[in-house]
This record gives sequence, C-alpha cells and structure tokens, in this order.
Amino acid sequence: MDKDVKLILASNSPRRKELLKQITLEFLVVPSNYDEEFKRGMTPYGYVLSCAKGKALDVLNYLNYHSEYNKESHPFIIIAADTIVVTKDSKILLKPQNEKEAFNMLKELSNNWHRVSTAVCVKFNEKTLLKYKSSYVRFNEFEECDIMNYIKSGSPFDKAGGYGVQDEWIKARVARIDGSIDNIMGLPLKQTKKMLKEVLE
Repeated sequence: MDKDVKLILASNSPRRKELLKQITLEFLVVPSNYDEEFKRGMTPYGYVLSCAKGKALDVLNYLNYHSEYNKESHPFIIIAADTIVVTKDSKILLKPQNEKEAFNMLKELSNNWHRVSTAVCVKFNEKTLLKYKSSYVRFNEFEECDIMNYIKSGSPFDKAGGYGVQDEWIKARVARIDGSIDNIMGLPLKQTKKMLKEVLE
C-alpha cells in the first residue's frame, strides 16, 4: 500500500485490531458511533451489510470534520466491519445486553450449529466495496454452571452471540468449524486484503 495513504479501522474491537495487524503494519483506529439498531423486516445479511456500511460512512463524516485528518495531504482508506450470529432457526443474535440475554444465547447455541456472518466495507475516495462472508460453528453441549462462570468473566458482552471463539472456554467446546476462524472473530482477512487491493486499483 502507498505510504501516503492512511488506513483507518472504524472499530475499537481488540480482536479486529489484532487481526488487521496480520495483514498491515500500520493503521489508525477511529471507532464508529453508528447506531446498530435492528429494524423489523431486515434480513440477517441486509442488517450486517447495512451496519458495516453505516459504520464506514459515520467515520468518514467524522474525519471530514476534524482538521487533524487532512484528506488532501494524506488520503485515507476506511475499513469497517460488523458481525452477527444466526441460529439454525434464522434468529439473529447480537451482543447481549445483560446476563440473562447472554445465558439464553449460549443455551440456544449449546449442542447446535449456527452461522457467523461478517460484513466488511472498504471505502476510498468515491469507491465503496461491501461484501460479507459466512462461517459455520457447532458447539458441544454447555453445562449451565459453566455458562454462568463464562458470563461472570465478562467476555460475552461485547461479542455477537455472546461468545468469543478465541476464548479458552469456548475453544474447548467447539465440535466443528466450517470456514475461516478470523471471520468468526470479526474480520475475514483474505477477503479484506483482496478488497484493499481492489479499492486501490
């Protein structure tokens, strides 16, 4: 990538930051304040795509109104992403807001397959690329007492579906994964790298 082009990650997610470091040496973090409210009638894919695009546009608007980000001297590429978990019954699981929601989500995922979809939006000048990728996960059965201990760790509350696939408790209970684990963590690296290359062409 041209050294004069600044890369902006529109997320404060520790997982996305660690993943992005695997494909680039340097980037700035400007978290999005986009409202991720789910609107009735939206499909899972429609929702996750609209959130990724909304985050990118929100950060673009922020950058345009703050002088320290001078687009004329340093053009920037914005990467935004959003992840959802969809149960086998097509129910969307977002980030749990309390312990009860986290418990119910994990109980629903216990001993079942589910789909994890991450949408990525890459924006550079007038170009906007928007794509999503899905992976599939099956968990073994969770014991209720173990679920409560995991919830007490605080890990479920900033993650779609109430879990992080990189967490030791979760890793020990994964029966099978079909697809890329980085997509489940929140940023499909192969797809993101391809999008970055494409947006600069």
